[in-house]
Amino acid sequence: WVYDSACVYGATTTTSTTGATTTSTSGTTSTTQATATGWYVDGDMCTLGQSTQTLYTSATACCTNQLSWMSNELCVSISTGVSTNMFYADQIASVCKQDCPAGNGLPCGGSPSDLSLTLYSSLASCCTTKIPWEPSCVDKSNGNEPQGTGKYYVNWSYGKCALDCPEGSAAGCGGVASSWDAKHDTQAACCSAIS
Repeated sequence: WVYDSACVYGATTTTSTTGATTTSTSGTTSTTQATATGWYVDGDMCTLGQSTQTLYTSATACCTNQLSWMSNELCVSISTGVSTNMFYADQIASVCKQDCPAGNGLPCGGSPSDLSLTLYSSLASCCTTKIPWEPSCVDKSNGNEPQGTGKYYVNWSYGKCALDCPEGSAAGCGGVASSWDAKHDTQAACCSAIS
């Protein structure tokens, strides 16, 4: 069914909802919307200001309702300019970086450029989950020389078993093993892998 005012030529209808007024006269529609202040979507972030868009009372509410494709923590961080201090993976460099100003030293790497990345509460959980092939992920992420596992591996350059630790740091250390080198708990188990 149709309202009488909608089918009568020259009828005028005025509706006001959240500051918006719509007036129809003689088949012509014009819309005037009043602006209000709150959090609204502006590209890939929420912005606090005046807008005619849907408004929210907080950056969190705006992010949750409008930008749910990215981590809520990251969305709020980008929207407010306050770092999350959480960790994200840089799989090309085989490290995890912290969402904090890059000038603060490692592992701070600034905000991630890929907004769809998963954030982790600790460096260790980021490394274990997203960089599992790199046993020295935590050391490398902190800018430290990898320390190795302290287990034995076959150093094929010498054809002998060596400890997985920086060369010269202790007796038997043959350098930090590569991620693909099999690690052994005992020297005997390592030596059996050579033969």
